[in-house]
Amino acid sequence: MALLGGDVTTTDQAEVLPLLMRNVERNRSWISQSNPDSDSVGSITVAELDWGNKEHIKAVEPPFDYIVGTDVVYSEHLLQPLMETITALSGPKTKILVASVPLSRDYFCKAVV
Repeated sequence: MALLGGDVTTTDQAEVLPLLMRNVERNRSWISQSNPDSDSVGSITVAELDWGNKEHIKAVEPPFDYIVGTDVVYSEHLLQPLMETITALSGPKTKILVASVPLSRDYFCKAVV
């Protein structure tokens, strides 16, 4: 999305941030090299985000235009905090894309509603 001019915020828990930062740095140099003359290159930042943590949510400055998540749910007890956090990060025009294999289709559908 940064290649298309978007300002991207990547988030994870504190213990994973060093790996995330390393991956972002690798991609940041690739992004700037791929379009050196373009004004449409966006930015990538890294932030800590524990679901439900109001300070973390405020720090990333919502609302976002898009929220994209992949394989974010690995335990049913995390669905409710995830949904509350997505709601807090969203505005009326936010597009939300989450790809994950639900642990329980019924439970996942109830949490989304």
